[in-house]
Amino acid sequence: MLLNMMSKTPLADGIRNEVFERRRNYAIAITGKVQMRKSTTAIKLAYEIQPDFDIEKQMAIISPKNFLKVLHLEDLKRGDVIVLDEFGIGMNHRQWFTFLNRAINYIMMTHGSRGIILIVTVPYMDYVDSDSQKLFDMIIEVKKKNDQERYATVVVKELQYNQTIKKMYQKLPRGRYPGGIVKRIDAIRIYYPPEDILDLYFKKSEEGKKILREELMAQSEQIERQKISREFSLDFFVNEVRKNIDKYTRIWRGKKIIPVEKLMNDFNIGQVRAAQIKEALEGELNRQIQEGLSKTD
Repeated sequence: MLLNMMSKTPLADGIRNEVFERRRNYAIAITGKVQMRKSTTAIKLAYEIQPDFDIEKQMAIISPKNFLKVLHLEDLKRGDVIVLDEFGIGMNHRQWFTFLNRAINYIMMTHGSRGIILIVTVPYMDYVDSDSQKLFDMIIEVKKKNDQERYATVVVKELQYNQTIKKMYQKLPRGRYPGGIVKRIDAIRIYYPPEDILDLYFKKSEEGKKILREELMAQSEQIERQKISREFSLDFFVNEVRKNIDKYTRIWRGKKIIPVEKLMNDFNIGQVRAAQIKEALEGELNRQIQEGLSKTD
């Protein structure tokens, strides 16, 4: 790739030329350690490639569900950008690995004619499996950041897979400078987006992280339940059901009953233990009903 270094956005111009001239999708991985401004770099590049880039619609942060919504946008056109940021952080490693690679393959193999530009932020390229790495066209490594002057220093490498010898090659792009001089580009500065754009990103990011916290809390409670279920404390499960008794009971022939299946599904326990919980609570509930009727009489 030969970049015009006299342009204000040489890297974005080079990527757009690839998409429009070669009529294909383009996949970019942005890598770097935590807090190295991978997301900031991704957002800035997205806006340089597509000036009307919409964070709300075209950027999925953390959630695979959000990504699927982005993927099915009907109005995406050639040269539009999709950004996957902090992708899969709420999933375990195996789930993350599987979903990310399936997503990449889906975009690059199924939507090749649409000319979509995919930007994925990951800590290391190893997060993408070896087969999916073959579909990437570029890796951008964030090496340094300068928060005072608001830019990140990145190393850009073009990726090319040689199918004959089964080997992936990386090469630095070249740049054309004033006077017609052409030379290799060892590093590029990518400046941060304006504050209002970053505010939109942080708002969306916090919403995703709030959902993640809730999901992790639910997972931790489920783990605790599973741990206790191995030891099986009848009192523990009886108290858990009491906390949300209406959820577990229904009226049948004037009596409150607790379906065994509901207990089995919610607490991941067997039929025998569910029956013990049911028996302990149904007797208590119906005694309360009888006592209430006696007071009324």
